[in-house]
Amino acid sequence: MKKILIILCLCNIMWSIDYETDVQPIFNENCMSCHAGTYSGGLQLGSYAELMAGGNSGVSVIPYDSENSILYQKVSGNQGFGNQMPPASLMYISNIDLIAQWIDNGALESSDSLSLNDLNLSINFKLNESFPNPFNPITNINYILNQKAKIRLSIYDNKGEKIVTLKDAVEYAGSHSILWNAINYPSGMYFVKLNADNFIQTQKLMLVK
Repeated sequence: MKKILIILCLCNIMWSIDYETDVQPIFNENCMSCHAGTYSGGLQLGSYAELMAGGNSGVSVIPYDSENSILYQKVSGNQGFGNQMPPASLMYISNIDLIAQWIDNGALESSDSLSLNDLNLSINFKLNESFPNPFNPITNINYILNQKAKIRLSIYDNKGEKIVTLKDAVEYAGSHSILWNAINYPSGMYFVKLNADNFIQTQKLMLVK
């Protein structure tokens, strides 16, 4: 079982997002007029190190948790930050989605950043891609536990408010799945969050009716 999980994780790393080639160019094109140099001690976006150092609002990126990362909140206009930064006319939705995916994949500097020890840690828990996604109105949420753990699986709306907890229990190692029937919820973007011990991972869901 462990060998299978390692292989799956290695495949995921091979297709992971690379900061320098995928994320930094988004900042170079859209953000550097305000977030370069000594921008009043605020967030600087000229490099991975500057981004991860944070700015006036604190830490900007929480690996595996785009929902609570200030960077994603600002570029998407979510979480009470008002207008999108930069304005929506400059930031394509595909770029916002890519930034969210990069954060949810661990916010690595490059796809080669994981050591073997990091790999062994990373496969303890994993929230797989839900299917179908987009969905109407039922999606299958899958996750892997490599050890027994107390887990909580919750759904949040696009304002960051929890709307339902699908699972809150101790579960044994293995592959698990649970269906979410969103028939009573409106179309839009939602997030599923897996909490397992100190591990947190989120995934975006799109309900289309």
